[in-house]
Amino acid sequence: QHLRPFHQFTGANTQGIVHGGVICSLADQVGPIAMASILEENQRPRSVQLDVHYLSPAKGGRLTAHAVIVKSGRSVSFCDIEISDDNGRMVAAGRMTLAVVTGLRPHSHSLDRRLYAHRLP
Repeated sequence: QHLRPFHQFTGANTQGIVHGGVICSLADQVGPIAMASILEENQRPRSVQLDVHYLSPAKGGRLTAHAVIVKSGRSVSFCDIEISDDNGRMVAAGRMTLAVVTGLRPHSHSLDRRLYAHRLP
């Protein structure tokens, strides 16, 4: 047997459902981005804990993640995350705990600052 690489990564498992690890990774990206949007230049968010609940199968298409900061503290913060499919159906919900690390120099990677500059509604 020879394995051929996919031309496009879909994240789907053998049943055509988006793998839970892909959904969890999406949640782990959007939470810190939401948190970073309200931090000072010398602060960075760090994931401490992530709980994801899978509500219905995501069968391909585009997934949209939305994070809301529930509590912002000096050292620990929390956010809620919802992930929906193309039809607006929520496929996963999560809660994230983030540590706020202070005293760092501004990140030199320009993509990092652009990602963190976006403020979510």
